[in-house]
Amino acid sequence: SKDPFKVSLAYTPDSVWRNRDEIFRGRVAIEQFLTRKWKTECEYKLEKNLWTFHGNRIAVRFEYEWKHQSSGNWFRTHGNEL
Repeated sequence: SKDPFKVSLAYTPDSVWRNRDEIFRGRVAIEQFLTRKWKTECEYKLEKNLWTFHGNRIAVRFEYEWKHQSSGNWFRTHGNEL
């Protein structure tokens, strides 16, 4: 889904996210972040691959492609979520 509210529901209420220099906690913060992010990142395509899991924690590798809303340039971003 590309609906920030629906996406936020996939995470626990106390999830902690880090994006570059931002750290935020909880579904409301996730929804606000995605709303802001997706205003400039269009035609977003995301792929995630599970690396490992233990107890209630997982680690995934992600890669996504997106087009910048104003410039029309395409970008690829990748990293890890722990």
